Formats: sequence, C-alpha cells, structure tokens
Amino acid sequence: MNEIFNTTEPIVRNEIEVNDELIAKYLAGEASPEEAMALHSWLEIPANRQRFDDIQHVWTGSLPAKSPRKINAKGAWDTLIKTKTSPQNAGRYNDESRSNLFKIAASALLIATLAWLVYYNFRNDGPVEFVAATTDSLSQIIFPDQSSAMLNRGSTLRYPANFDDQREVHLKNGEAFFNIKSDARRPFIIRTEHATVQVLGTAFNVKVEENVLEVSVDHGKVLVYIPTDSVVLQPGAATSLRKGENAFVVREANSNAWAYATHRFVFRDTPVREVFQYIQKAQNCSIELANPDIGNCKLSATFESVSTDYMLNLITEALNLSVTKNDERTFTVEGEGCR
Repeated sequence: MNEIFNTTEPIVRNEIEVNDELIAKYLAGEASPEEAMALHSWLEIPANRQRFDDIQHVWTGSLPAKSPRKINAKGAWDTLIKTKTSPQNAGRYNDESRSNLFKIAASALLIATLAWLVYYNFRNDGPVEFVAATTDSLSQIIFPDQSSAMLNRGSTLRYPANFDDQREVHLKNGEAFFNIKSDARRPFIIRTEHATVQVLGTAFNVKVEENVLEVSVDHGKVLVYIPTDSVVLQPGAATSLRKGENAFVVREANSNAWAYATHRFVFRDTPVREVFQYIQKAQNCSIELANPDIGNCKLSATFESVSTDYMLNLITEALNLSVTKNDERTFTVEGEGCR
C-alpha cells in the first residue's frame, strides 16, 4: 500500500496540504476535522475524487483485521466551538465561520461513520464468508477459483469470499455436485459433520443427511477420511458412512444419483420403480403407480436434458403403460405392469 501513497502532487486547501498521506490518515480515522474539511473541498474536483476512490480501494483490500482508533465526533465538535468562540476569535465569528463550522461538523461525522464501518467490517478476525441455502430450487455456486457446485434442493453450503492458502468449504446439509478445478498446490476440501472430502481436480457428488454421508465420483479421484478410516474413490465408485460407524463402505456409483445436476439419465435393465425414484429426485416431481406391479417392469434407455413429460411419455409407450398429468408436478402411471 505504501507504493500507491507517493504519486500525487500535494494540493493546498485552507493552508492544509492534501496528499496521499492525508488521505491515508482520513481512511484510518486519524484526520482532524480541519484536515477532513480540506479533503472534502479537494474532492470537489473529479480527478481528485477518482484518486481518492483508487486509494480507498487499495486501503480496504489491505487493512489489517483490527479495530481502528475510535473517533469522538462530539468531542471534536465541542473543541471547535470553544476555539471559534473564544475571546481572541470573537470578532471573526461571522456567518462565514458558522458555515465552515457546519462543514467541519459534517466532516467529523463522516470520519466517525467511516471508522465505525471499518471496525464493523474488520472486527471479526476471520475471512468473509457466504452461505448458500436452497429450498425448492437448485442453485449453482461459482467459487473464487472458478470451481463450481450445483446445490440441490434443501441444501446449505458455506464458503469463503476468497481462497488463500487452501480451498475449503462446508456442506452443512443436503447435496451438491462439485466440479473442481485442478490445483496441485491447494487441495479442495469439503467439511461435513460426518467426514472430510479432499480432491485435487474432479467431479463428484456429496450428500449429507442427519445419519449418513454419501460420496460418489463421476471422474477423477476423491479422498474421504475420518480419524479411524479413509478411502480413495476412483471414477464410478461411491462410499457411505453412517453416523456412529468408524469405517467406510465402498460400492459402485450410479450416475443417476446426480442427474439433478447433469440432467442425464442412463438406465440399463433398471426396474421402473428405481427409474421413477431417480426422475422424481432430479425433476422435483411426484409419480404415482396405480398398480404396484408397474414397478417390476425394467427399462433400458438414455435421456439427456429433456422434460419430465417427454421422458414419461416415452417410458410408458415402451412398456405399454399410460401416464396422466394431474398438475404441474404430479403424474399417475397406469397399466398391467410386470410380474
């Protein structure tokens, strides 16, 4: 920041030199009311205002996380009143002086307000964080390193405004499909209440419920660990950990589990009961079976970025079934089914 505070030619206002050093004092809350008034007058020139804005931008980006010196605006005002109305200055206290006093008071108040804002923003020593929470819709999150996460419905994710020495986020509850930019120097870490997930660059799904954690990998490698166990997941692998357990269970992943994010379904001789479960989760709809035997029928098909109506029409036609759309999100499937 010192580098930027030496490029402005000093300007004199009211016998006070306005330069980068005075601007720094002002931003730190250490300028006197007279200096603030001189700065206020100096800022009336557009070029000076731009210079001030540039310095302020650098200042707010590099200010240490500590409380600034408190400014007693009322005390400054009282001191000025006593000075301007003392016997030796009584003859000079006229309308012009009164006008200047109001300018000074306004400047003093501005300093106090700025000092409070700096204190408010920096009183917590930790970095600035965002919290993304979804209810009945999806939300795509773009992280500072351009990695991303598609947050499923009913989920909460906490992440920092900037990544420094490490890339770390917290998935409190719900589900998210992560697509992580590779950075060998800084692994991407996802904290959950059940376990920690660490990656370098990959795409994978994390689901956090009250009693279980599920992690499944689309491509790349994912490390999942707790104090008593760890597992490295390859593409197409998944793991789960129930609350209270001390070891991971590994199984084959099903890409339909994250179809809510990719909008791609792949079914290979899959029972219709499971097909409809994946569609309901991804499309946020309800599919009722008029006959339980319908769930026993099996389907082989691939759908990508198509509507719920379109999928259900094709599925029911292929299996000699029928579908009725009750409302925007509710469907009923009828037919003989399979035994």
